[in-house]
Amino acid sequence: WFIILFSNVISGNTHLQYLAISTANTSIVSGPTDIATAYTAFPTLSFDAVVVNTTMVIAYNTVSGGQSVKVTTLTAQLNQALPVTFSGYQATIMSLCADTTVSNPAIYVNFYSLNSTTGYTLVVDSLLHTLLAPTLTIASGTLLNLTSSAQNGSCNLFTEVSSTYSYDATVASNYINTLSITQAGSVSGTTIVARGVGLGSKSCIVDGTVYLLAAYSSALQSGYY
Repeated sequence: WFIILFSNVISGNTHLQYLAISTANTSIVSGPTDIATAYTAFPTLSFDAVVVNTTMVIAYNTVSGGQSVKVTTLTAQLNQALPVTFSGYQATIMSLCADTTVSNPAIYVNFYSLNSTTGYTLVVDSLLHTLLAPTLTIASGTLLNLTSSAQNGSCNLFTEVSSTYSYDATVASNYINTLSITQAGSVSGTTIVARGVGLGSKSCIVDGTVYLLAAYSSALQSGYY
């Protein structure tokens, strides 16, 4: 199946849904089907998913039953697991990645809240057992985007930080930061990857090296994609 995840407002409530398109016969389409009937959406995308072997792991923000981040799975047979709830946490930006280099693949759920200006990482396995409870990774700052990649027991986070030039606060000068967190919960310091640019893609790993695209745009040099 080829899965398309999307939010859909139905009778005033935002649902997180999916369409499943058969890769053997694209005329066969299943859905739309609910992942969550009370998904709390933000323009910065407060859900994400990653595929581990034949299972898709999905995390999303919700206020149903109280503010929380929930994590569920969808199998190749389109069977959905009961979500695991991490109460009291909010995600206005979400990034998931999987470490498949370890014996028990670890799924890193990285999320940030613009309201609290803090970010956390939690780790589960493909059966939704908690390997690491939500751990603070971002203590402050206004983030506009977030992506991540994991390997060898560690996850690299890349964040786009909102910034302006000191001489003119109307001119954006965003930059990309990076930090890492291990499966055991050890968080590194934060370093700057590049100034004057934003995140232009998700990150990916090729032959052990993490790659991502950076985007630049200004009144003097617009960005075209």
